[in-house]
Amino acid sequence: MHPAPPTPPEAQGAGVRDDGSVALKDMQVRVERRFPQPSGLVWQLLTDVERMAGLGPEHTQARWVDAERGTGARFVGTNNRGGRLWEVDCQVLSWRSPNAFAWVVGPADCPTATWRYALIPHGTGCLVVQTFRHGPGRSLLRAALQNRPEQAERLVAARAAELRTNMTVVLAEAEQLLSRGWHP
Repeated sequence: MHPAPPTPPEAQGAGVRDDGSVALKDMQVRVERRFPQPSGLVWQLLTDVERMAGLGPEHTQARWVDAERGTGARFVGTNNRGGRLWEVDCQVLSWRSPNAFAWVVGPADCPTATWRYALIPHGTGCLVVQTFRHGPGRSLLRAALQNRPEQAERLVAARAAELRTNMTVVLAEAEQLLSRGWHP
């Protein structure tokens, strides 16, 4: 008999409460990628939500709701996962050229998720750090965990791994797009 593998750090926040509901505190996924392009140009691409949509396997479309861009601006994203298609309302939390771009999915006071890009100058290029933080609002993952609390750690670890893969693909595709000469 083999011991169970250790729980990945991003899955350690999944726990079952006494009432049977599942807590998803501290679920976070982080990826990094060095870009040879300067942070200003990379930031312009990352904040072009309409162009960034479709670079990865899950987030397929986006459209700005508000004409003005910046903190507080809203956009709608379309996701496709396993043949299930859905839209999410998003609101920009941070719009700081060329260093940061962040948004929440769902209501700002109780989001489903918070996404962030931090851009750190590195030589003539930059390091992009992308993070995803779950909750505290309602989500498909939270619903799945409430239905199968005995599988909480496995489900959170699987979703975190899927997100990490998707985020890695998106950043790689963004770098390729910039290398092919993308300009705003």
